Amino acid sequence: MPAFPTPAPRAVRVSYAGLIRHLVPVADETLSLPDGSTVRDLLVAIADRHGHDVREMLFVGSQQLVPNAIVLLDGTDITHLRGLDTVIDVAGVTQVLVMNPATGGG
Repeated sequence: MPAFPTPAPRAVRVSYAGLIRHLVPVADETLSLPDGSTVRDLLVAIADRHGHDVREMLFVGSQQLVPNAIVLLDGTDITHLRGLDTVIDVAGVTQVLVMNPATGGG
Protein backbone atom coordinates (compact mmCIF):
# COMPACT_ATOMS: atom_id res chain seq x y z
CA MET A 1 0.00 0.00 0.00
CA PRO A 2 1.54 3.35 -0.99
CA ALA A 3 2.23 5.74 1.84
CA PHE A 4 0.93 9.27 1.50
CA PRO A 5 3.49 11.90 2.47
CA THR A 6 2.67 13.97 5.51
CA PRO A 7 2.48 17.65 4.55
CA ALA A 8 5.51 19.50 5.84
CA PRO A 9 4.92 22.38 8.24
CA ARG A 10 4.90 25.76 6.54
CA ALA A 11 6.49 28.97 7.71
CA VAL A 12 4.33 31.90 8.75
CA ARG A 13 5.89 35.30 9.44
CA VAL A 14 4.57 36.83 12.68
CA SER A 15 5.10 40.46 13.74
CA TYR A 16 4.33 41.88 17.17
CA ALA A 17 3.25 45.42 18.03
CA GLY A 18 1.71 47.31 20.90
CA LEU A 19 1.86 46.00 24.46
CA ILE A 20 2.57 42.39 23.48
CA ARG A 21 5.82 43.55 21.91
CA HIS A 22 7.13 44.32 25.41
CA LEU A 23 6.71 40.64 26.37
CA VAL A 24 8.09 39.03 23.22
CA PRO A 25 11.86 39.41 22.81
CA VAL A 26 11.67 39.88 19.02
CA ALA A 27 9.65 42.18 16.77
CA ASP A 28 9.24 39.46 14.12
CA GLU A 29 9.67 35.73 13.96
CA THR A 30 8.84 32.82 11.71
CA LEU A 31 6.76 29.95 13.08
CA SER A 32 6.03 26.64 11.43
CA LEU A 33 2.42 25.49 11.27
CA PRO A 34 0.93 22.36 9.77
CA ASP A 35 -1.63 22.73 6.99
CA GLY A 36 -5.12 23.30 8.37
CA SER A 37 -3.94 25.33 11.36
CA THR A 38 -6.24 28.05 12.66
CA VAL A 39 -5.51 31.46 14.13
CA ARG A 40 -6.23 29.90 17.54
CA ASP A 41 -3.53 27.27 16.85
CA LEU A 42 -1.08 30.00 15.94
CA LEU A 43 -1.81 32.05 19.06
CA VAL A 44 -1.53 28.98 21.29
CA ALA A 45 1.85 28.23 19.68
CA ILE A 46 2.93 31.83 20.35
CA ALA A 47 1.80 31.59 23.98
CA ASP A 48 3.54 28.21 24.42
CA ARG A 49 6.72 29.67 22.97
CA HIS A 50 6.74 32.93 24.96
CA GLY A 51 5.11 32.00 28.25
CA HIS A 52 2.35 32.72 30.71
CA ASP A 53 2.34 36.52 30.43
CA VAL A 54 1.89 36.37 26.67
CA ARG A 55 -0.91 33.80 27.09
CA GLU A 56 -2.70 36.15 29.49
CA MET A 57 -2.28 39.05 27.07
CA LEU A 58 -3.86 37.01 24.26
CA PHE A 59 -6.52 34.87 25.91
CA VAL A 60 -9.29 35.15 28.45
CA GLY A 61 -11.22 32.14 29.72
CA SER A 62 -11.13 29.10 27.51
CA GLN A 63 -8.89 30.41 24.72
CA GLN A 64 -11.09 33.34 23.79
CA LEU A 65 -9.24 36.32 22.37
CA VAL A 66 -9.01 39.26 24.76
CA PRO A 67 -11.22 42.13 23.59
CA ASN A 68 -8.40 44.56 22.82
CA ALA A 69 -6.22 42.13 20.83
CA ILE A 70 -5.93 42.68 17.10
CA VAL A 71 -4.80 39.93 14.75
CA LEU A 72 -4.32 40.69 11.06
CA LEU A 73 -3.75 38.11 8.33
CA ASP A 74 -2.12 39.91 5.41
CA GLY A 75 -3.76 43.11 6.58
CA THR A 76 -7.27 41.71 7.16
CA ASP A 77 -8.62 41.75 10.71
CA ILE A 78 -9.65 38.22 11.70
CA THR A 79 -12.95 39.60 13.03
CA HIS A 80 -13.88 40.10 9.36
CA LEU A 81 -13.03 36.47 8.68
CA ARG A 82 -13.88 33.57 11.03
CA GLY A 83 -12.15 34.94 14.12
CA LEU A 84 -9.97 32.44 15.96
CA ASP A 85 -11.42 29.67 13.81
CA THR A 86 -9.99 31.22 10.64
CA VAL A 87 -7.89 28.59 8.88
CA ILE A 88 -4.51 30.00 7.96
CA ASP A 89 -3.70 29.32 4.33
CA VAL A 90 -0.01 28.96 5.01
CA ALA A 91 0.68 28.82 1.30
CA GLY A 92 -1.02 32.20 0.81
CA VAL A 93 -0.53 34.13 4.06
CA THR A 94 2.72 36.01 4.13
CA GLN A 95 2.28 38.10 7.28
CA VAL A 96 0.47 37.84 10.59
CA LEU A 97 0.40 40.88 12.88
CA VAL A 98 -0.49 40.38 16.56
CA MET A 99 -0.99 43.47 18.67
CA ASN A 100 -2.54 44.67 21.89
CA PRO A 101 -2.96 48.42 21.73
CA ALA A 102 -2.80 50.38 24.97
CA THR A 103 -6.28 51.12 26.26
CA GLY A 104 -7.71 53.22 29.00
CA GLY A 105 -7.10 56.79 29.87
CA GLY A 106 -6.47 59.05 32.66
